Amino acid sequence: MSAFNFVVKAARLRWLRRAVLALCVLLVLFGLFGYLALPGIIKSQAEQAVATALHRKLTIERVEVRPFALAVAIHGARLYEADGQRVFASFQDLSVRVSTSSLIHLAPVVKEVHLSGPMVHLARTGPNHYSTDDIVAALKTVYDPEIPADIYELGLIYKIEIGDERGVAIEMSLTSPNCPAAQDLPIMVENAVSSVPGVKETKVAVVWDPPWDPSRMSDEARLVLNMW
Repeated sequence: MSAFNFVVKAARLRWLRRAVLALCVLLVLFGLFGYLALPGIIKSQAEQAVATALHRKLTIERVEVRPFALAVAIHGARLYEADGQRVFASFQDLSVRVSTSSLIHLAPVVKEVHLSGPMVHLARTGPNHYSTDDIVAALKTVYDPEIPADIYELGLIYKIEIGDERGVAIEMSLTSPNCPAAQDLPIMVENAVSSVPGVKETKVAVVWDPPWDPSRMSDEARLVLNMW
């Protein structure tokens, strides 16, 4: 072997050893960041994001990250009522695993989701009565003039949120963007809910995602419309 070839081979071996060493260091740093730093970041960012978006307190007991399995588990999450004292919704464990194709798409591609122990807590105001009953009863007085079923049973009400001092925010949809009552129904909903004793303010937003379809109707609406 010539001296030149020996030098080239030695240089290649040094480059290979350095590349392997650098890869090992990166894997160690990736693991340390995933196991030690990322759980705290996810916990604090999730709690802050929910507080900003919903104006409600979210607490998370523990976040577990398995970086080499591309998996995250959230344990003991509790979302509180607007007063910050009563728990509105909670779950014991949420596990999410993303696919390795996320590296190709540069965005999370969810492979598996497991949720255990979900709970939603409603305030009971009397025998068989809950905090949303009067709001729902008001919504059930609103009808599309062309359909003999109320908008609640039609499944047009997507979300009811009761906030501080009984301020109510409602997300609803319509059977079609071309619905003749498109201008009137949101106003009718606002007036109906605002008439409920104790409601301080009502906000109604019309949303189109997801679009309404007949599968959202209750059995009562199907019976009225003879759609069995």
